Formats: sequence, C-alpha cells, structure tokens
Amino acid sequence: MTAVCIACLVVFAVARLAAQPPAATPNWEALDKGKIIVERVENDRGTPGLRCYLLVAGNKDRLFDKLKNPEFFKASYSNIEKMKIVRTFKNGADVEFVLNALIKKVHYVVSRRYDRDTYTVWWTKVSGDLKDIEGSWRLEPSPYEGKYLLVYESFVDPGVVTAGFYVLFAKMQAESNLKKLRTLLEQ
Repeated sequence: MTAVCIACLVVFAVARLAAQPPAATPNWEALDKGKIIVERVENDRGTPGLRCYLLVAGNKDRLFDKLKNPEFFKASYSNIEKMKIVRTFKNGADVEFVLNALIKKVHYVVSRRYDRDTYTVWWTKVSGDLKDIEGSWRLEPSPYEGKYLLVYESFVDPGVVTAGFYVLFAKMQAESNLKKLRTLLEQ
C-alpha cells in the first residue's frame, strides 16, 4: 500500500486552488541554485500533503500548456498504465487514471481545471480507490528573468495507511520526481 500512496502523490498529488497560503516567502537564492523546497501542509479537510516550490525556465505560456495537458503527465510518468479523458468542458476535463503501483493497480477519476489568467491547474477527486485527492500546479513570477516559480500542492488520503507515514514517505520522493519533471518541462 505504500507504493500506492507514493504513486498517487508523485503523479497527481493534490491541493485546492487556495488550500493554504505559503508559510513564508521562498528562499529565492536556494531556488535559483536548483533546490526544491518541500513543506508539509494539510488542506481544509485535514488531508495531509505537500507544498513544493521550484524554479522552471522557459516561456510561461509553453510551460503552462504542458502543465494543463494530461497527455504530458502520461508521457512523463511510467507508472500511468492508463489515462482516458472521460469528459471535456470549457477550461478542463474529467480524466480517468489507472496507476501501476507495484502492489496493486489504483484507479481514480479527477476533474482537472485550468485558468490561464492565473496560470493555475487544479484537480479534485470525482471517484475511485483513494479516500481523497486534490492538488494544483501554479506558475508565479520570480525575480529571475526567464524563470518562473512553480508551486505544486498535493493532498492525498489513500485511506489505507496512517497520514503521517504517508506524508513522510511522499516527502522523501518529491524532490527527485520534481527534478525529473522540471527537466521535461524545460525541454
């Protein structure tokens, strides 16, 4: 079940669009050196999660187009066994996922929405094996020309392990997975 939890967090983890304000201004110098800052947080329902900060270089619209495209994530993560757009609507889609989480397959549907004005993509659970899942990606300005602050929030309650254990394990995996994602975004 640990693998299930990790896979869910890494691929689409989650957060509400405005789940919690940042704890403090990020350490810009560390971010500019490539560091990824990871904080433990929880959403308004008490679901544990992470808030991650990293700088990404590139054209803001091109970066956002990748973040809002479910196909980008399918191509980026090898544990997505199946991804199907169930329904499209203005500024979003309901997307079904089946993840190969080693121990078992995890199935869920999220409603993904995006707002180009705020450069935010967010998703919430519609149905599936997880007790709770929601999250967001948000591009914000940075003090560095050609670089943007990417804020990733992920809240997942797999319903099968204690929240503290899950968040600790997810935090250990977040940095390496976000480094990989940054590389793919910047290509």
